[in-house]
Order: sequence, then C-alpha cells, then structure tokens
Amino acid sequence: MRIGIDIADTVIDVWPTIMDLAKKYNSEHGNNPITTDHWVYLPEEYYGWSEEDCKSFWDLYREKVTFSSPLVPNVQEVLNYLYKIGVELYYITAKSNDAYKDLEKNIINLLVSNDLPFDKIILQVLDKGAECKKESVDLLIDDSFDNCLSANENGIESILVTKPYNVGRVCPEKMYRADSFLDVQKIMQKKLKRDIYEREI
Repeated sequence: MRIGIDIADTVIDVWPTIMDLAKKYNSEHGNNPITTDHWVYLPEEYYGWSEEDCKSFWDLYREKVTFSSPLVPNVQEVLNYLYKIGVELYYITAKSNDAYKDLEKNIINLLVSNDLPFDKIILQVLDKGAECKKESVDLLIDDSFDNCLSANENGIESILVTKPYNVGRVCPEKMYRADSFLDVQKIMQKKLKRDIYEREI
C-alpha cells in the first residue's frame, strides 16, 4: 500500500506556532482587534490584516513555522510502524520553491532529524487528489477537508486529521476522521487487514 501524507498540521503541529507568532506580530504592528470568534487557520483572517501585513508576517515567519514546529504526538511511532510493515510513504505538500529556500533539502532534513521514514517527497501540489491518482497513492492523510475530498473524488480514500478548523465538517463515505495518530494507526490496521482478505478471496 502507498499512502500520501500532508506535512503542515498533519505531521508537524504548526497551527499553535502560527497563532502564537501571529499574536506577537499583531501586538507589534497595530494591535488589530480579533475579527472572528470562529476557528480559522490563517492569522490574517483572525486579525483582519492588510495584504501588506499578511506578506510581512509570512516573510518573517514562514521558515520558522514550517521547520521549527514540534511533531504531532505519536506520528513518529505510527509512521515508523507503517513503514516497517511495508507501507510506502509519499509526503505531498503544496509548499513551493518560490516561497521557501532549499525546500526539498529542508524537508528531508526535517524528516531525517525527527526519524520520520519516507519514500518520496512531492512539492508544489495544488490538487492533491489528482496528484494522488497520478502517483498511484491508495490513501491520503491530511488536515484539510478539501484535500481529503479531492482525493475521494479521484477514487482514493482519505483520513482527515481532526483540527479545530475542520471539526464541523461531515466526512463522506471514503473519508475517515482521526482525532490522533493512534487513530490513524487503527484505521490503517483495519484497512490493511481488509486488503489482505480481499486479495485472498
């Protein structure tokens, strides 16, 4: 089996880091009031920043957010378990070389330094469902409901990693919700047993 894995807020826990840095930036640059009481992913939506502030924030903190945030709990153990039993791990990200310096090298360093196994890294992917189909990926793990839905629409199952900003989304038939990476492991174990059974009959 081959699975696709998102990086930010799936493998590394960037959302708390983003919001902590956004609070710091906002207090130093105008102290905008919070504009919404809903969970949002992007700080510019939370604070109603101008386009200029948005660009300034991400230029300052993009690299730090991506490469200094902690791992999601249990992700190391679960991905190593899957890798050891023969599951291929393809990391698929929308991050681009235009926004990051030495992106692939830094992602490899991130994975290696955190003892995260991998078979392939795919950058600059705008449509993860189509990319999964192209790469013969059997299942996508992502925190984005839209990315998981895109996989489903391309005939690929998905696991939606629960985050505050996707809690209200209702998963369709081919999408499973995982509240932790231990849930991811349980879902994968069931799927692998099912696949073995289907091959035998």
